[in-house]
Amino acid sequence: MTGYPGVRFVARDGSAYDVVRSPLVRPGRIDLPPGADARANLTYLTTEPGDSGAFLPARVLVTPPDTTTAVELRWDGGPVLDQSGATHPGTYIMAFTAA
Repeated sequence: MTGYPGVRFVARDGSAYDVVRSPLVRPGRIDLPPGADARANLTYLTTEPGDSGAFLPARVLVTPPDTTTAVELRWDGGPVLDQSGATHPGTYIMAFTAA
């Protein structure tokens, strides 16, 4: 496997915030034997409800590389700072690595 998962925060009203991929680590190929795990670390900035730029996800959609079907997970992490227009966002997803 090589690459990043797609990560999208989705609010109750259906609005969405797509998390950018981190340029900090170049994805490399990882070979996983049956039953092995991989991970991709999500870093996100929190904020207070009602603050400027606050985005309150109800769920997060995660799409593995080379697929189009997302896994939907409930989000209990509170509001995140929407940095969708930032040049150097503090909210990002890392490439997959062996766990």
